[in-house]
Amino acid sequence: MTYLEERKVNANLVFKLFKLDQPGDKEQRTLHFDAWVKYVAERVPNSLSKSLRKKVWNLYGDEGRAKMLKAFAENTPMKEALNHLWLDKTTVPLVRERLLNTWLEYGNTKKGVPKEMVEAIDSCDDEMRVAILEDLSKINGSDEVVKFAYASLMRSLRDEEKSIYFVFELFKLNQHGDIQQRTLPFDMWAKYAAKAPEKLSSEMIGKVWNFTVLMAL
Repeated sequence: MTYLEERKVNANLVFKLFKLDQPGDKEQRTLHFDAWVKYVAERVPNSLSKSLRKKVWNLYGDEGRAKMLKAFAENTPMKEALNHLWLDKTTVPLVRERLLNTWLEYGNTKKGVPKEMVEAIDSCDDEMRVAILEDLSKINGSDEVVKFAYASLMRSLRDEEKSIYFVFELFKLNQHGDIQQRTLPFDMWAKYAAKAPEKLSSEMIGKVWNFTVLMAL
């Protein structure tokens, strides 16, 4: 590896050199993959192309993705570390939760958390922010980050003057059946609706008619 390190051979070439795109002994393949991840993260991080990232994800799954996050995230801002998760709307929720757990564990080793983590989440679009918060809320030790991130999201929605109906659907509250359970997203929405200039329609009242909304309104 010293030879490669000295010449800073690009990530894709070393990936092929280690035959990481080919089947083989699992234990040996894992050792080579771990060495490759460490090499790329420390020596040639900018040579990791999007196409190679996708190949790694397809071949090594969420475990490989988590290993890469741990390697790349060291000494980087939380926003950049979040980008290394390569999350999008097609990411399976279970996988997203595991990756976010790794991100949270990394964040707990840094100073300035949860502020920096909230700022990282804020950099995503509204739908992705909600998806991230849904999964983070399932992870132990995330309460403070989730609380502040939801508050930040609500401020953004209020500043953008989003409709109470838009926010209701954004939080997927229209998917919870006829009886709404008291959750943080629901409480946030109820407070948002209470301060909004628009009034609830009779249909909406029918969807959310319970003690929680009555207390908020």
